[in-house]
Amino acid sequence: MAGTGQLSHIWTTSVKNDTGGNVVADTRTIIGSNEFNELITIGAGLTAEIDCGSLAFAKMTSLFLTSDVAVNVFTNAADGTGGQVIALAAKVAYGWNNKEPTTNPITANITKIFVTNPGATTATFRCGFLLNLLV
Repeated sequence: MAGTGQLSHIWTTSVKNDTGGNVVADTRTIIGSNEFNELITIGAGLTAEIDCGSLAFAKMTSLFLTSDVAVNVFTNAADGTGGQVIALAAKVAYGWNNKEPTTNPITANITKIFVTNPGATTATFRCGFLLNLLV
């Protein structure tokens, strides 16, 4: 379905108060025409390289990065040159969508993603980028 504007990421925000009651239950559907997803494992002490083609940051509508162990993510170069460096904590997703009150934290087009696992166990890393290339 790439290129049709029919792809989506569904975001859910839930907040409970100190008594455990739900006070926020918000769902947002973010639409895009193209999507890039990757799921890889990275051995302890190793770096994986992911070729992304070209992900235009100005066209991104939603993105996420997540790992089951702490990893370092570098965009565009193994040291983040020309891109960014993101320290990703274990089981804490890094994400953004275009309905957030903040601008996209990605500040340059992405052609490659390097994921370094400095830990002692294998990491499972997943990322997804939703883009609207029709506008």
